[in-house]
Amino acid sequence: MAPALVQPTSIGSIRLASGNFQDGAVIDGNYLGTDHDFAAVERAIEAAREIGNQHAFDSLRESELIPGPKASAEEVRELARLASASFGHAVGTCKMGVDNLAVVDPELRVHGIVGLRVADASVMPRNITGPGTNASTHMIAGRAAKLILG
Repeated sequence: MAPALVQPTSIGSIRLASGNFQDGAVIDGNYLGTDHDFAAVERAIEAAREIGNQHAFDSLRESELIPGPKASAEEVRELARLASASFGHAVGTCKMGVDNLAVVDPELRVHGIVGLRVADASVMPRNITGPGTNASTHMIAGRAAKLILG
């Protein structure tokens, strides 16, 4: 059992390393960058441990591997700090809007590049559907098709 934070309040960043398109992007996930997120993951780990120790799981459970059955509160905090990572549904990396920080306009056009649009989960302000972004991304793609085709 592994708890996951699907509505983080932390904000990471992706930026260009240089003007050379072949240079990799600089990615800072800023995982657990807010006290709210850190506390939520700590509570989730404790809840998973409590659920996993219920009698209903006796026939399925051998022993707690991580952080271990005798882990202290500090060890749980350390686990939260070290084991947190993305699980593949990043959103909000191409802000939509008209301000200077926006990457795309409300019609999904990339500012400053003629003929280029972004039509995926990166234009969502946050993960609005929980652990899956597929349905929302299909909706964005459908809207993009209408914008492109007129």
